[in-house]
Amino acid sequence: MNKTLTLMLTDLCNCDCRYCYQKVSSKPKMGNLNLNYIELLDNLLIEFNTIQFFGGEPLVAENFIFELDSHIDNLINTHYLSSKPEYIFSSNLVELSTKFKLFLKKLSEEGTIFHFIITIDGNKHIHDKNRIFHNGNGTYQKILNNYHFLINHNMPCVDNIYVVYNSAHYQNNVSLQDCIEDIHKNFPTVPYITFNREGCFDETKISESFFFNQKYTLMDKIFNDILNEKKEYKNCIPFFKKELLYMASSLSDEDSNRKKCIFEGKKLSIIPNGDIYMCVDYYYAGELPIAKLDQTASLTKTLDNYTLSNNIKFDQCQNCSVRTLCRYCPRLIDTTNICNQNKKYYTMILSYLKQIYSNSHLLRYFFNYSELSNGILFLFYKYLRDFK
Repeated sequence: MNKTLTLMLTDLCNCDCRYCYQKVSSKPKMGNLNLNYIELLDNLLIEFNTIQFFGGEPLVAENFIFELDSHIDNLINTHYLSSKPEYIFSSNLVELSTKFKLFLKKLSEEGTIFHFIITIDGNKHIHDKNRIFHNGNGTYQKILNNYHFLINHNMPCVDNIYVVYNSAHYQNNVSLQDCIEDIHKNFPTVPYITFNREGCFDETKISESFFFNQKYTLMDKIFNDILNEKKEYKNCIPFFKKELLYMASSLSDEDSNRKKCIFEGKKLSIIPNGDIYMCVDYYYAGELPIAKLDQTASLTKTLDNYTLSNNIKFDQCQNCSVRTLCRYCPRLIDTTNICNQNKKYYTMILSYLKQIYSNSHLLRYFFNYSELSNGILFLFYKYLRDFK
């Protein structure tokens, strides 16, 4: 079971994106996570097999990463830890220092698994409208150069690209498919693409209904591509596959029928002042922390001590045909719109999957088209057997 410790290393950033979520927050800047906190993480490190480095821009605080990695090496050498956790860098990838490049080479040579999650808003023109440096220049080319560095040094570690779909896409008539095709052309090794909606700022936001219709229509077209045994949308596989894997993560979790968030007991987040939240979104929402880092240093099984409030699905959810797949943040009070969209979206997908699974020839074609593993295909098979 994957358990993730998110370390918000800093709330500082080397970029000035127009729709940055931190601009919504009125909270004072905290700076960097103190290096003295590293030894307080020992008991937590036993519980987690993944560390996500988050920000701000986490590579601004690269010294913390170096020191923590060295500390983990010592804990392994003294048999306190049996193995090194997987590292995830949630980075803008605009700056890789010489030291950090050497660090990545060290991780690669020792066999440590590491990934980057970055954001590219489709083509260079759209991306550079909003994702900019403090001097106003666009960041696209810097990111592309660093991606090429990773590829040229046999480190194809950019695992997921997020696209923040915003008004620039709408105004320039750039569809989700257009974004995917641009990314596929310039970042061809990236296996997954995830779309988020910009909804914070008047000048960059798009409506929830428009964004949903874009996703729904694209998934519908991809499934029709499969049913007709064509490959017109084959370049959209990074998006298609990620959507199906998200669904599969719900199907494989025993809590998904009754819990709104399935990461309860599997995730903790630490912000630069040492406060602990189940999820960093709770910090930005103004919620109180569940603990302080110095309070957990003497504890064992820390994850078992904390639960999310309001995380049980509503009574009416129990009669919903897609309740296992439908997930939403426990902080939300009114989920009517989200639930209606999820029901429409997942019902459409499941309808297509039932057609595919009822035809062995189509199923083989789907297997090759989607690039999903046998294990994921079997998860859907088990679910579809009982789906009405």
